[in-house]
Amino acid sequence: MKKIAIWLAAVFVAPAGADVLEKLDNGDLRHGASGWVFPKQLGEFAREGDPVVVNATDSVAQYKDAHDASATVYVYPGTSSAPDASFAGARAAAEEALKDASLAQSWSEGPFRVGSTRALVGDKVFYKIGLGPGAAQSVLYFFDTGPWIIKFRISGPTADKAVFKRTDDFVRDQSWDSLAVTAQNCTGSACLTERPLPIHGAMPEMLAVLLVDQKLDALFPKQPGACDAAAIQAAFSVEPAKQADGTPAPIEAVAACAPAKDLKVSFVRMSLPPDMLTMFERESPDGLSLRGPISFIVLGDRRQTRFTQMRDGRLGSGEIAQLLEGLGSSGSAGADFATGNRNGKAATPVIRFLK
Repeated sequence: MKKIAIWLAAVFVAPAGADVLEKLDNGDLRHGASGWVFPKQLGEFAREGDPVVVNATDSVAQYKDAHDASATVYVYPGTSSAPDASFAGARAAAEEALKDASLAQSWSEGPFRVGSTRALVGDKVFYKIGLGPGAAQSVLYFFDTGPWIIKFRISGPTADKAVFKRTDDFVRDQSWDSLAVTAQNCTGSACLTERPLPIHGAMPEMLAVLLVDQKLDALFPKQPGACDAAAIQAAFSVEPAKQADGTPAPIEAVAACAPAKDLKVSFVRMSLPPDMLTMFERESPDGLSLRGPISFIVLGDRRQTRFTQMRDGRLGSGEIAQLLEGLGSSGSAGADFATGNRNGKAATPVIRFLK
């Protein structure tokens, strides 16, 4: 990582008027334009030298911990021309770096929540590389506030389970409130904290498959109607059925329809207790900040079913219309997380290898 920082400093020379990095008494550095603080030390991560200013606007800092994990922190203005200053570009760059890695897979992807005075929800993508004790991870965190984009790339071995918490805590414990973002200028995706978001993660997906197998007697009615977004939205607006103890039913087939001949669609909702969602975030490798309810679609033809399009948060009419439009005759295979028999039983997970 130090070699990368030196190379950047040699290639990109910041001209006069570049953003000022102010050194604080504790050794932290404050980015003058954004207010972002690059800590000297945070948890077990220590900064390696000073951040590098790239093209007079983008600031990059390198960190290392005692467990061979490396972290890079990027601060971009919303107008940055950097190819990875968008979430799509950042993910493409992360996957390009892993193109030659053996058994690299997208393990989880979804929301990651930070901040106290102003809550933000970013995108986290966790890539797992290899198997067994020699496995490694590469994690992308991306926050677009509008005026400023904050990105993290963290990689290292996964020899001990604590690595997942150390990695998440390094991002979560940053000085988020120092960022110069207000209610008026917070316009990026990270500021839209209540929107439903696509998710992919081993824990919610495994639970979805298990609950469908054990708790749902039937996914599809014999005569499903046409796929009408308003009708499906109305079905989702009804609160979950209650169990005997007063808690919501963990899983329900909320609505079903037939978008094409020999193709049935079931919209399924999971209502999980808050402590389980907290466990998913704090104690599992997924590390996703889920708030529920969690919904997904099961597509069925005469041969098999596909579990797909998992979302966290309440679905709105626009979201449902978008999902229906994307299903077509076969659905969006890129979002599949499991396949089962024609009744949705005996499902097995779909591993998302990068190649």
